[in-house]
Amino acid sequence: METKALIIQTALSTFMEKGYDNTTLNDVAEKIGITKPALYYHFKNKEELFNEVMDTFLNYFEEIMCNLEVVTNFQDVLQKMYSSLQDYIIFLKQYTHLEINNDDIMLKYYYLIYDAIKRNENFRKRINLIYGKNIKNLEVLIIEAQENGEINKNIDCRIFAFQIIALIKGTFILSIFDPSIDLQQLGTRMYENWWSLLERQ
Repeated sequence: METKALIIQTALSTFMEKGYDNTTLNDVAEKIGITKPALYYHFKNKEELFNEVMDTFLNYFEEIMCNLEVVTNFQDVLQKMYSSLQDYIIFLKQYTHLEINNDDIMLKYYYLIYDAIKRNENFRKRINLIYGKNIKNLEVLIIEAQENGEINKNIDCRIFAFQIIALIKGTFILSIFDPSIDLQQLGTRMYENWWSLLERQ
């Protein structure tokens, strides 16, 4: 791995573990085993490094969201989104190289997002665009499912698309407070409940 990419990867792990304010460039350099001047060769300060870390992270996150667009059937997308809640935790652990509990990784993830939008309004706008695009794509699939007679036609497609995303995010937040939640099992049951309510009888 190239030095710059290694710095970004290590910095992401460090920012998530310690938070922006408690992280120093020395922390990152020591973890990698390089000198501070070597780090400064790639990034002039902590803010620039943090911005690069968040850009890289959001690029990867956006790529994950785009993978859902390949699935063109609403039922399949709904099942994939809810049955893969645990997979998202696994992704975060693998991507950040943090070996911690599920509730801790989600808490640190939300702290990281908070740090980002607090320091740079562009990150808030970008995250909003990512979710907005995801909701719009869901809305299109819901409309198609209604037109095909698969689900109830009385559902407000735009609001329901928002509900799907909101329930997933809310589930992650609740899992922070209750570590006993089995995201894999819960996600599967939530999908089954949704579909039983939606499916046209």
